Amino acid sequence: NKVEIIFTKIYPILKNINRVIILSKIKTVIDVLKLWYKKNKKIKVIVCESRPKYEGRLTALDLVNAGIRVELITDTMMGIYISKVDAAIIGADSVLKNGKVVNKVGSKALALFCKEYKKPFYVVTTRSKFSKRKSFKAKNENSKEIWNKSVNNLKVNNVYFEEVEKKFILKIFTD
Repeated sequence: NKVEIIFTKIYPILKNINRVIILSKIKTVIDVLKLWYKKNKKIKVIVCESRPKYEGRLTALDLVNAGIRVELITDTMMGIYISKVDAAIIGADSVLKNGKVVNKVGSKALALFCKEYKKPFYVVTTRSKFSKRKSFKAKNENSKEIWNKSVNNLKVNNVYFEEVEKKFILKIFTD
């Protein structure tokens, strides 16, 4: 099982921490957290809700249903909570050839907070997410997910994914 292989690699780090912050809904991250909970019932996960689709809410429910203590916060609250966690863990929609990770918007802000507060920033992902591409271009999605009104001189942007530079990532754990 790919997740078990990833968990075996990250567990030496996880066994020394109790609180992590995550965002969005990445199955690999959720499965790693569930395996971690089997070994440490004291863990607590701070989940950013991941607007505009609110995938973090689904993640929070999934983790709570597994028995894990969860605190759900808005994405913009991560700066308040970063000092209260031991590490951040994100998944990856893609790992580019240059080592950058493409993930849900908010990932880069979380990485920057981790750098500022000297918190480790980890990525867990399967090898299938490694890409031959060297670059990523953000795409504007449906603006009505942000604001469903038409207002003169107002442009509404809605980007789902962004790059996180390799220099912010302490380690990528993969199968």
